[in-house]
Amino acid sequence: MTKTLAGSIIMTCLCMSSLAQTAEQLAAYKAVVQSQENFNRVQREAGMTEMAVPTFEEWLKAEEEKASSPAPAVSAEKQEDPEIKWEKKLEKIRPQLCELKPVKDKSKPVRSAEAIKEKERLLKAADKAFEKQAEIERKLDAIAAKHGVERTRKNAEGKTRVLAGEFDGYPVWIESHNLSAAAGISADELWPTNSAPWPSSSTGRDLTGTNVILGMWEAEGGVLTNHQEFSGRVLQMDVPAKLDNHASGVAGTMAAGGSTISLPGLPTGELARGVAFHAYVDAYDVEEFNAELASASAGTTNIVGLRTSNHSYGIGSAWDIAYIDEYYYNGQMHSFGDIYWVWTQYPGYIEDPICGLYFPNTDGTGCNEIDAFMSTNAPRHLLVYSSGNNRNWGPGTAGGYFIPSSNGWDLVYYTKDWSSGDGDLGFDTVMSPSVAKNVLTVGSVKDVYHDEGGKPAWGYASNSTVTVSGFSACGPTDDGRIKPDVVAVGEADSFVRSYGIVTPISSATDGYTKNYDGTSFSAPLVTGGIGLCQERRNQLFSNLEPETDDLLNSSLKALAIHTADDVNNTGPDYLTGWGLFNAVSAVEQIELDAQHGRGTHIKELELSVIETNSWTVYLDGSAFKATIAWSDLPGEFTGYVDDDTPMLVNNLDLWVENEAGTQIFQPWVLDPDLEQKRESVRNTSATTGYDDINNVEQVVISSPAPGYYKIFVTHAGGTSGGQTPSMQKVSILTSGDTPLAPEIEEIAQSPTNGTFLLSVECDPGAHMMVETCSDLSSGSWQTNGTFTTVGNTNSVFVTSSSDVRFWRVRRETGISQ
Repeated sequence: MTKTLAGSIIMTCLCMSSLAQTAEQLAAYKAVVQSQENFNRVQREAGMTEMAVPTFEEWLKAEEEKASSPAPAVSAEKQEDPEIKWEKKLEKIRPQLCELKPVKDKSKPVRSAEAIKEKERLLKAADKAFEKQAEIERKLDAIAAKHGVERTRKNAEGKTRVLAGEFDGYPVWIESHNLSAAAGISADELWPTNSAPWPSSSTGRDLTGTNVILGMWEAEGGVLTNHQEFSGRVLQMDVPAKLDNHASGVAGTMAAGGSTISLPGLPTGELARGVAFHAYVDAYDVEEFNAELASASAGTTNIVGLRTSNHSYGIGSAWDIAYIDEYYYNGQMHSFGDIYWVWTQYPGYIEDPICGLYFPNTDGTGCNEIDAFMSTNAPRHLLVYSSGNNRNWGPGTAGGYFIPSSNGWDLVYYTKDWSSGDGDLGFDTVMSPSVAKNVLTVGSVKDVYHDEGGKPAWGYASNSTVTVSGFSACGPTDDGRIKPDVVAVGEADSFVRSYGIVTPISSATDGYTKNYDGTSFSAPLVTGGIGLCQERRNQLFSNLEPETDDLLNSSLKALAIHTADDVNNTGPDYLTGWGLFNAVSAVEQIELDAQHGRGTHIKELELSVIETNSWTVYLDGSAFKATIAWSDLPGEFTGYVDDDTPMLVNNLDLWVENEAGTQIFQPWVLDPDLEQKRESVRNTSATTGYDDINNVEQVVISSPAPGYYKIFVTHAGGTSGGQTPSMQKVSILTSGDTPLAPEIEEIAQSPTNGTFLLSVECDPGAHMMVETCSDLSSGSWQTNGTFTTVGNTNSVFVTSSSDVRFWRVRRETGISQ
């Protein structure tokens, strides 16, 4: 079969009236020529090959041969009852049958059954979570009473810690991850011209976060909503115990309006501008996390429901600092009166037991609760988490430290890992809930800049040096998965500036700080950047139904990963994940999908166990990349420290082959070295191979030979010793490829009415439009409806009562703006 490239419009026609016999052969010939020319005009518009127009002599000879040919013998199949034959055909094509949906009109909204079902599921989850809240409160009160602690406390740095549960009989606390940045993820290039106080190359897209709603949950407290940066765009959706600078700073990183500020040490004209500076923000504290999360996702606080939310907090390290008034040692009490290191977990552990652990918190903020929520209840809500700041955290050198006891504090000298993490690089330091499989976990790097004419300029370029922040928690997780997923700027680089991240604070409506750093501020950069991607997609596809057409959370996660700049070892690594988040590249991927047709470069498929889906693309020699991600069912917490039991439930695989099948390109893999934990192994560049650990896979072909290639995605089942696998939705992103044009393979008519079965050859997951007309010469095509392909061969029902009817199919492209 001849292959044609995307952009072609495939047309077929069904003529239900035969050519009338006439003595005036010339008139008949002219009619044939006119029909042929009409057909060729459509082919030219589509950029396809035209059919040759026969001369009168050629046509007459063909007619005479046709008339003299004996009638073909009637086969047994053709003798079969037409209705029985039709029913057999329908039964055969049932797995490939697609629903032809009416064209969407936002002025006449119609909620689909799928949308209603998804909303009802979320509302039920919210009701159930609210019912469980009283039980969660009772359990946390009991844990607090058992250990003689308050539910909320501050450490010696003034950082708020919120009780989340206990592990091995010791309390577990959630804390914020606080320790310039929009340019570091290239977001300023998406803004309107002159939106930044430094020279930047605006791409003319003028994205600001307009009509986008972002969410945030905070451990420290609430946002000062009437700060001059927010102009009524930030709403505190609950009643926090207090307002907090950290909360206002996180909200500002996402959506501060960009007032010109003046603080000592800041350059003239400094702006506290958030990434999506016209976006709305719904803010919450973590006190009723589960119930609020489900409710917000269902749309009880806004019509659509949250699609992206930021979470700059996580379980705190076993190492902490506290003010020690007095302590017990050698049988007696001693006065101290100073701040010093304390160990807050079971003293028998040498290393922090919760680092890398897939841990379920009592308060519902744990890994398995979040993975269950994202995979089952809220498949379109992406939760973005900061990776944490506890890499290399601790005393650093051997010596005495304090542990809580019945005496208050005991001075001890038990051997410990004196800095969190394995080896000098601090591997295995990400903590719950950032360890969860389905969230987008964000680490921190220092300011990103490049050389431009011998001077530093903000933003990433090929000559940039990207430095991972010393505090930024990294992988692998205890079961060997890659974390963080991406990185963004969360720390100033003293080479280019002498102040930290500038954000609004809660002390005054015009209050600011210039001293923040931490993964708490790299995460909301990415959250805001994803908000700009959502804004751009809404522009390109303005008539979509949000409840069923908004991207899956796995698609948004894959978008961030697929378009990230590879800044450390080639391929993924445990320090920077899949690379530096790039807002411009992410928006370009959205635009690529709109250009070639929705579902062409951002696909969303559903695979049953052991099912494989594949399709062919054309590679012109440019670098090619394919990424898959899926929101997996929750793993099972074993309770054991450093347990390497796989948390992956549904094991999906990605690979690419050349047309001949002689070359197979496998995804990146890393060796987590869970047995020996060797730093040299964990810091080695990725290779390629089989991955049954991660729920993200990526294939890269840097310099493919031009030609046709086949992409394969398969559901391989479960993992050894893991849970029972089940049907799984998966997101697939590709770039550097050109899709093949869809082709109408067959039209079959029902023997009893004007229903026709239209069979189309196309790649799976593509959104197609069916158009029709009754007169090619008019050039007037009407849209019958839309359908989403499920495999390589797809069928839809169309109807017609006309004697002559033409149909064509084309991809649903976005509106260019």
